Amino acid sequence: MLQRARLVGASALVFVLATTVVYPAHRVSQSRDGSGEPKLVVVLVADQMRADYLERYSGKFTGGLRRLMDKGAWFQRAAYPYLNTITCAGHSTIGTGTFPYQHGMILNTWFDRKTGKTTECTDDAKEREINYDGLTGPGDSGRRIRTPTLADAIRAHHGRVVTMSMKARSAIGLAGHGGDIVLWFDTRGGWQTSTAFAAKPTPIIQQYIAQHPVTSDYGFSWERLYDPSVYQNKDETLPNARLPAGRERFLTCSDPSLASQTRSSTATGCARRGQMPTSERWRPPPLTR
Repeated sequence: MLQRARLVGASALVFVLATTVVYPAHRVSQSRDGSGEPKLVVVLVADQMRADYLERYSGKFTGGLRRLMDKGAWFQRAAYPYLNTITCAGHSTIGTGTFPYQHGMILNTWFDRKTGKTTECTDDAKEREINYDGLTGPGDSGRRIRTPTLADAIRAHHGRVVTMSMKARSAIGLAGHGGDIVLWFDTRGGWQTSTAFAAKPTPIIQQYIAQHPVTSDYGFSWERLYDPSVYQNKDETLPNARLPAGRERFLTCSDPSLASQTRSSTATGCARRGQMPTSERWRPPPLTR
């Protein structure tokens, strides 16, 4: 059972939803036969949701997924013809309609020969983060995306673009090189954007966050909709889930002072301070000769 904190801990979640909403500035009525300019374009990306889940659990779908499967265009033989189907590469592929060797976002992280360091795909030292909880740090941008995104094309035609995700590489991979609101969650705590997309916090976002603080959901738990027997596999609970051989669990909290703690001590430390673990990562043991 995963501890619930509203939209907290992208890397600890199996299911990540990245949403791009595009609002054209000028409205054109859509005719009944489907012609004309659309008023709204919505792109939803369900990270790590396997294609076979649509058929495996289709009997349980009654809302949006059911409607899309019955009345939408369902590409049942679609495939990713490249090796690394990970977040940054995947969202940028969806956002641009091109492959990683074309858009340039080949991995989540890679070694930068110029700096001699590992870099995140959206890192940008020229920008700074704008955090709605007052945190500071380097910023992110879509500077490495080599091809235009759908959102870029919409903005070029005077449309408005909003993207939101738990991860910067998801929100930016769909937004591209700009946007009216490009928002993601900092695992140290707090929603944020960067100066690549805004000069200051957006008032409507700031107001919503103030009215719906993440901390209000601390202590609650996510519960599955159906009986556990309905699901294909069993959930691995935190913090005592079985780990792959030779791996260690590292948890971080929304309190930066706890970031260096490891294993279950971090979860315990978080609980003492009224914090929740906000991310989880696997780290292999050091190589031995």
